[in-house]
Amino acid sequence: MTADSNHPGDSIMNRGISSWLLALCLAAVSVVAWAPTGARADAPQAKVLFVSAPSLPTALRQSVPRVFSRETRLVSTSSYVTESRRRNLSPANGRAIRQVGVHQGAHVIAVAGYGGRGRNRVLRLRYYHGGSGVELRTRTHRMRGQTITPTLRSAILADVRFVVSSVRNGGDGESEREPRSRELEEELDDESPEEPDVQEGPAGAPEESSRAAANMTRDWGFDITAGFGFGHRTSAVPVETGEGRFDSSPFAAVYAGLDIWLHPLDDSSFRLGLSTRYYSSVGLSAQEVLADGTVVAVDSHAHDLSIGVSADFAFTDGARALRMNAELGWYFRMLDADVSLSMPSYRLSGPQLRLGFFLPLGESVPLILGVTPELGLVTSVSEEVAQAGAITDGFIVGFEAQVRYDFITELSADIVYRESHAILSSDREGTMNDVERFGALRLTYRP
Repeated sequence: MTADSNHPGDSIMNRGISSWLLALCLAAVSVVAWAPTGARADAPQAKVLFVSAPSLPTALRQSVPRVFSRETRLVSTSSYVTESRRRNLSPANGRAIRQVGVHQGAHVIAVAGYGGRGRNRVLRLRYYHGGSGVELRTRTHRMRGQTITPTLRSAILADVRFVVSSVRNGGDGESEREPRSRELEEELDDESPEEPDVQEGPAGAPEESSRAAANMTRDWGFDITAGFGFGHRTSAVPVETGEGRFDSSPFAAVYAGLDIWLHPLDDSSFRLGLSTRYYSSVGLSAQEVLADGTVVAVDSHAHDLSIGVSADFAFTDGARALRMNAELGWYFRMLDADVSLSMPSYRLSGPQLRLGFFLPLGESVPLILGVTPELGLVTSVSEEVAQAGAITDGFIVGFEAQVRYDFITELSADIVYRESHAILSSDREGTMNDVERFGALRLTYRP
């Protein structure tokens, strides 16, 4: 019998052999494709020395390095900063990078600066070869405030991959520098790539210079706050004839505040501050009932002043982190009338502790919720009310709640409500109670 080439068994066998050959070819291609990929995966992470120029805000000193750490390993900057300053050099300057930075064991050195005005800001990133100090690339990123958006994060990582690849390919790379305006040059002057030569003395130690001294100053600033709102005051004190009372209707009030702060640690959001807050009544009038039943209005004045030293730090990373502000200081609260009332005028003062917690509502919403409980002791009472009410000692307890909206980095507005109770013991029957309430709309400017 003659064999038939179209026999079903032969067809099945041929298809089986073809499938095995196809599978072997695919496996071979996969191995070839995997080999370089696996080699790249096994390559160690590139090391990056991240340097913050003095113009870079504290929030970005945390958020920008976090972007770099996604694909690289950050080298500690402490020894680099210390050695640069010992040589009287600005750490963000090209001279320091070439003399000190190239000895830090990094593949790439990145210098970040920040500039611009109002809400239109720019982040300037310079990339240098970690072994030679040659500038590889310069990029300017437009920003709205201090938020690292997904688009900006992707752009930064793309530049990081480029410069790392350039360094690993064995070349210094060609410098890519963007033109920038004269105003931007002034804003970012603290991270310019060149620096005038520093004259050295006989011992080889660089002499002091005003520019280097300025670069060594700590990051500091101040906030100015002003507001207008309402207030309410009630007081009661036991006196010989019974009880002296003061109960106002809501009155207009003003607020003024000044915060001077300092960042004592490099590359940290921790800051120390000196805070002053002042509330005052406007047009406060008290009603007094005379012995004959006549009701008269008496002009009065209510004041509240607090001065304290504060420490502010973040619980989480990022530009919009959960923060706590601890303040220890001294308070003064006063109630004065133009004429003598059954409720005598008085002044209370003593130490006070405030613990404020501030929670941002997400990364993209510029709203922050804050609540600040406070506790204090009454260690000083004016003589008039102390004698009239036989007052001994006491304490204060209260809280402050606020909702803040950040228009731009330099300007914010908040709605705040504050309530405080003073409770003092008396040798007479009863206690002295003083309750003050203030609500205000405030604007804060940060030069």
